[in-house]
Formats: sequence, structure tokens, C-alpha cells
Amino acid sequence: MQRTSHPPTFHLMTLVVLLGVSALAAGCGSISQAGPAAQGKDSTPQASSTVSQTATASGQPTSGQVTLTLDKQRYGARDVVVVTIANGLSRTIWAADHQTNCTVLVAEHAQAGAWVPVGNCRLMTPTRLTPLSVGTTTVHLDTSAWPAGNYRITLTYSAGDEGVSGPGGIVHSAEFTVG
Repeated sequence: MQRTSHPPTFHLMTLVVLLGVSALAAGCGSISQAGPAAQGKDSTPQASSTVSQTATASGQPTSGQVTLTLDKQRYGARDVVVVTIANGLSRTIWAADHQTNCTVLVAEHAQAGAWVPVGNCRLMTPTRLTPLSVGTTTVHLDTSAWPAGNYRITLTYSAGDEGVSGPGGIVHSAEFTVG
């Protein structure tokens, strides 16, 4: 049996394509977590009632609530919005990625009395459910492609096992200005 070999340019092209896809996936948004699960400790899932909440001043988890806190209320046209997701529930929550800047958050622009999503993820990959551990998670959103105006950040989540069924909720940040 004779073995066929590909020319060196084929291998180089394959490597370039894989590196390009990896760079695109890595550059869509940054997320960091703090809390028991992020530190390798297990949290015991328990049933809880979830209620939509707005931002807290501290950004620290409030028992029984999920909240969103911004680092400031006014941003320049090229600033980065730092959002702290505080999961004060007794279990990990799950949110779909492929939202604004390919994160779990949706930035919404106020237009003609309605909230319109901006910065939708255009990666051609399947949407995944992302775990958000008990504690805090920080997400950075780039505003450079957003029009000037008033905004809010929205998180839609599920508290069921791996995002399937179970209680969930929708939380909004305080409104803020870009531009």
C-alpha cells in the first residue's frame, strides 16, 4: 500500500486556518470568575426562587439574587464596559454565549422607546451554555462599534442542571451612556 503525502504548503495552510479560528474565538470577549466553583470547591445545588434584579452598588453577591453591576455610568466611544455578574444563588447558573461581543450578556441600546441589542456575535460556531459559578464573574464589553446613546446590559439565565429546566431569570444593569 502506497502512502500519499501532502505538500508542505497544505500543512502550513491547515495550521494558519486553525490559528485564525482560534484567534477569532479568543478575541470575542473576556470572562473571569471568582467564587467557590472557580476555586475548585463544589457548591451544593439547592432549589431557590429567582427574581429579576437590577444592579447593586457593591457588585458583591446578595444572597438569593443574581445582579449586574457596572464599573461606571458614562463611557467614551472607545471605552470598555466592565460588568460584574454577582451570583448570590446557592448554585451555578447557566447562560447562552453568542450574545454581545460573543459573551453571555446582551448590550441593549435605547431606540424609539425600545431596547435594541447591539454587537451581536457573528462567529459561525454553535451557541454554548456557559456556567456562571456562585460568586462573581467579570465580563468586558468593547463599545467601539456601538452608536452613542443610552444602554443597559441584560443577562438571561437558567439555574437548572447544566442549563436544562429549573428556575431562571432575566436581570438588567442600571442604564448607562456611551459617547
